[in-house]
Amino acid sequence: MTMLSRVPLSWLIAGVAAAALPGGAVHGADSQGDAATAKFFLEEVRPVLQDNCFKCHGGETKIKGGLRLTGREAVLTGGDNGPAVDLKDAEASLLVKMIRWTDDDHQMPPKARMDQGKIDVLVKWAKLGAPWSGAEGPSAEELAAAAKKADAEARAYWFYQQLTPPAVPRVADAQWAASPLDAFVRARLDAKGIKPGAEADRRTLIRRATYDLTGLPPTPAAVEAFVKDADAQAYDKLIDRLLASPQYGEKWGRYWLDLVRFAETNGYERDGEKPNAWRYRDYVIKAFNDDKPYDQFVREQLAGDLFDQPTADSITATGYFRLGTWDDEPADQEQNQFDYFDGIVSTTAQGMLGLSMGCARCHDHKKDPLSQEDYYKLLAFFHSIKPHATTGGNVETVIAHDDSQRAAWDTKVKDLQGRLDAIEAEFRNQAGGAAVRDFEELSYRYYRGAFETLPKFDELKPESEGKLPGGLIDTAPTTRDSDFGFVYSGALIVPQDGHYTFVLDSDDGSRLTIAGREVLLYDGIHGTGTPQQAEVTLKKGRVPLRLDYFQHVGGRGLT
Repeated sequence: MTMLSRVPLSWLIAGVAAAALPGGAVHGADSQGDAATAKFFLEEVRPVLQDNCFKCHGGETKIKGGLRLTGREAVLTGGDNGPAVDLKDAEASLLVKMIRWTDDDHQMPPKARMDQGKIDVLVKWAKLGAPWSGAEGPSAEELAAAAKKADAEARAYWFYQQLTPPAVPRVADAQWAASPLDAFVRARLDAKGIKPGAEADRRTLIRRATYDLTGLPPTPAAVEAFVKDADAQAYDKLIDRLLASPQYGEKWGRYWLDLVRFAETNGYERDGEKPNAWRYRDYVIKAFNDDKPYDQFVREQLAGDLFDQPTADSITATGYFRLGTWDDEPADQEQNQFDYFDGIVSTTAQGMLGLSMGCARCHDHKKDPLSQEDYYKLLAFFHSIKPHATTGGNVETVIAHDDSQRAAWDTKVKDLQGRLDAIEAEFRNQAGGAAVRDFEELSYRYYRGAFETLPKFDELKPESEGKLPGGLIDTAPTTRDSDFGFVYSGALIVPQDGHYTFVLDSDDGSRLTIAGREVLLYDGIHGTGTPQQAEVTLKKGRVPLRLDYFQHVGGRGLT
């Protein structure tokens, strides 16, 4: 297997050789060839630098403060604050001040002061003139050039090249090669001097095909029928029958479920159940049995809820994001959140791109042309996903298991809305009709999201929108109890000039705007029971009205 290094191998060999030969040359004005000094550097100085300094000052391309401690020249050149060692006055050296923690501005390593013994070793080293034994590390320019070269080499690797159909080899026994794939197999056999095996008998053939496609043995009746079938297309018919069987999707869907780390429980010590995870499993099986195109299969899982016309399948497919482990009481919430996203990034990269991006979570990839920035750009795509739970605002009520059930649900909602409209119309008639008509052309925009304050809804894409023919502000269009938002807009009917008092109460945040002016703002997470009110002077006629509202978790209400 070809390995792509990030730095020239000669540098690595030189470093290993220097570490293995304590009697190597010592680089330093007053120490050339001094075996004792070489021993002191390799056995005492270098381990201290390795354990305490190289993490930040011994990297490849990104080093802190511009200071590299990988060679005597680099030490004497220094970084942003000048040379690390002063050959004329070792006690005044920046390195010495830093490791002694002279003051708040001079503390290295920053997290904890080194043991006094280690400090003494580095001070002695500075007083000796910072001698260096063995090969010195490459300069920043050399490392940058090496990284650029390695990146170009990585991008030229066969894995990243566009696929092109290979030429089908010609074989001596053309009749044996019933398909182009057979030709490749036969060509390799011929090259190795291997004769192909005899053609399998029908009993063997049906067993192989049935196990391969369904994972199950053929029934005795199926074997006998195939053996006795004299049709020249008997094998083709067998394959078609096996591909059409439900067991085909169950067998081959399992490989995809393994790729995406499917599980119906959360892992960790309690290993709680993931509600409705089985629906994703059945979606995958159905996709294989329906011969769903792969590009559609992937799009549904990554963004099925964002389709212009989402289906039951495309919504269920997004269960892909719920398949990872879930810790219900993590010690570090933020760490746990990014571990969750890392699972999605790694699974997506490995399962759909064939890339191992996990390395780039902490640093640029050492082998592939993937930067840490690339990793977090992909993570940002998934960052709006709310990790799954068993209770709370991100557990939705299942209203339909397929498109036919969804259609039945929509019909039921339409019927109920019609009955409500009839009741309201009767009430209006009894109350004098126009006297209670408050709004005209009332419409809504519905959003899904875990809002904690009123967002800029106009910058977001609504999940749905429509008219409210009943003329009443209502949350009926939502199918969830939590994590949603609405923008209602229309015309307020003002019966006559005068002063009007508006009262607003909500769980959670809301904002009332009339004629383009904010009248009431009741933002944030809170319950109902503390209504806000304001008085507004209005003239008779139609006045633009807008009401923004969101509900996070817990109870909901809007009056």
